[in-house]
Amino acid sequence: MDAKVGRDARLEPVDETIPLELLNGCTLKMGTGLQHDQCEMLTPNLLSHTNLFAWSATDLLGVDPHVVVHKLSIYKEARNVSQKK
Repeated sequence: MDAKVGRDARLEPVDETIPLELLNGCTLKMGTGLQHDQCEMLTPNLLSHTNLFAWSATDLLGVDPHVVVHKLSIYKEARNVSQKK
């Protein structure tokens, strides 16, 4: 619970998802909240533009690694502490 907000501020899924298998073996997840005509319009576009998605960091050629890499700043000498629930 976030004391500033006064409630649990974690994000919850809005709705269920349906996996959409692509020709390259990767999977996208589409929300079940989409209307049928929206899903029919999006699916062919997603299937025809799979080359535009970055599936891994190696797909990001020419992008500065400082933009792509996530770094956690932690002290190596810090000891583990369990939070209260």
